[in-house]
Amino acid sequence: MFAPSDPDLPPPKPRPVAELIGAMMFLTRLPIPFSRTVDPASMVAALRMFPVAGLIVGAMGAGVFWAMLKLGLSPLLSAVFAVAASWLITG
Repeated sequence: MFAPSDPDLPPPKPRPVAELIGAMMFLTRLPIPFSRTVDPASMVAALRMFPVAGLIVGAMGAGVFWAMLKLGLSPLLSAVFAVAASWLITG
């Protein structure tokens, strides 16, 4: 993978928030203001946060579904809105 060239160097310190932001920037269309560049090494580090990013996107879709149900829409129409919202978030 993208291991450092010197085996005596310690592995990079995990930064879960930065990795989650990188995963959200890569997997969604949300305008996340973050000045970090996306390079292969940072994407490898962000891979472990992909499931968390997926959980966040799924929770957004579920929130839209719940809100549409509370507004009195049918479950089928609520599901259509939830899928459309998830599609808009992820592109």
